[in-house]
Amino acid sequence: MPDLKVNPNALTKEEFALFQPIILQESGIYFNIDQKDSLSFSLVERMEKAGKRSFADYYSFLTSGLEGRREIFNLLDLITVGETDFFRTPAHFDVLREFILPEIARRKFARLNKLSKQNEAGHIEPVIKIWSAGCSTGEEPYTIAINALETIPQAAYGAVSVFTTDVNRERLEKARLGLYSKKAVRNLGPEILEKYFIPAGDKYEVSPSLRMMVKFARHNLSKDEFDLGDMQDLDIIFCRNVLIYFDLANTKKIIDNFYNCLNDEGYLFIGPAESLWQISNKFRAVEFPHVFIHRKQIGAAIETEKPFINIPELDLESVLHVAEELPEIAEPALRQEEPEKKPALDAHLADFEEGVRLFKEKKYDRALTVFDKIISEDREFTQAYFAKATILSNQAEYAKAVAELKRIIKVDNLFIEAYYLMGVLFNRLGDLDKAIEGFQKVIYINPAMALAYFNLGNIFYCQKRFKKAEREFRNASEILAKRPKDEVVVFSEDVTTGVLLAACKKNIETVKPK
Repeated sequence: MPDLKVNPNALTKEEFALFQPIILQESGIYFNIDQKDSLSFSLVERMEKAGKRSFADYYSFLTSGLEGRREIFNLLDLITVGETDFFRTPAHFDVLREFILPEIARRKFARLNKLSKQNEAGHIEPVIKIWSAGCSTGEEPYTIAINALETIPQAAYGAVSVFTTDVNRERLEKARLGLYSKKAVRNLGPEILEKYFIPAGDKYEVSPSLRMMVKFARHNLSKDEFDLGDMQDLDIIFCRNVLIYFDLANTKKIIDNFYNCLNDEGYLFIGPAESLWQISNKFRAVEFPHVFIHRKQIGAAIETEKPFINIPELDLESVLHVAEELPEIAEPALRQEEPEKKPALDAHLADFEEGVRLFKEKKYDRALTVFDKIISEDREFTQAYFAKATILSNQAEYAKAVAELKRIIKVDNLFIEAYYLMGVLFNRLGDLDKAIEGFQKVIYINPAMALAYFNLGNIFYCQKRFKKAEREFRNASEILAKRPKDEVVVFSEDVTTGVLLAACKKNIETVKPK
């Protein structure tokens, strides 16, 4: 950043209060007082480019004339920073590819008699319509298109359309360009990269097969009408990690608009740290492995569902070293005398690695056989119990998974992943007191586990213990505020510190008696 002629720390609370409603009105994004410093740096950067030397002058400029109106859009482009990756939150795309797209295709294609509406070029009118709202630089809509092409043969002939919008003009233009650095595509497998991208110097360009499916438009979710043709009769809407930046009133309005844009059997994808709790009772949460997806509810509104907590996609390989990474903070009363390392541990490592390989390939029954064999030969190989519990969790065998986790605790009462997963599973089983106990044990072992505080906040919110909920969200916020914004939160699949911090701050604003 260039040398600043105005000190960003000079933004007063009174001046902050002037800019806050402008941003809220134009974008729906709510900045609370805790975000004053973040906003001040964005203001100063635009002030320099606009030639303004004080916050008061810049405010007057924004609120007068056509040039000020244009400058508001420049400011919004700067403060609406999106973060995205190809196949971000892989569990969402697993569900899209394995469950939702095939279900929609079977239903809709049967109605249309195998797509009889072909034009002279062999293409067909879109049958499955998807909207990526808040697309950032385009990784999400192109990932959706890849999944459609991999799942539905007719997608190659125009049967699937992906409508893509964002409020930020610069990001939208990059998405249209479809040109990405090697770093941006680093997580794509070689087969997908070769099939859907074209090398272009030191970058990769999306293939024509992707381009033909994706259409772009600028749209402000907070201010603009939801009346474009590409927004009507939709089968799926993706709006992930966007609504957490809006105030509650705008969030409710946007969700209502999404409801009206979806057809009667449509699906809504929101971010893994987001919930429709206390926002809308027009959608039903459908449980899939690791995630809930919201489906449009027809007829009478459903009872508001409790905030859900995702089953984490924990790294089975990392648990081999879990004890080495824990801080020395637990009281002696919590610790048990560590069993001596046995030669059998090394003897079973090869079997464990084979089980992990089968797990990654989703060959769960075979993996369970391997882990059961290890357990039968060494009842203190806690990692095998944990692997078994993880598979049972994926199969919705929650009570059985809890039983395996309890066996771990008897051997190693500092196995933090076991306590965390136990908290998640007791939440699924409806035993909130035991879920609370699990997350509190996580925090006792390591007080820096922000996601445990966040989950406690959601549970207390559900129980209408509002002061306790607010306290836990604030605890999580304090931890997250000290971490890099792009760091992935421990025990989440790929939720970043910045996203979870935004979710915490929104919850703090909305946790109150209704």
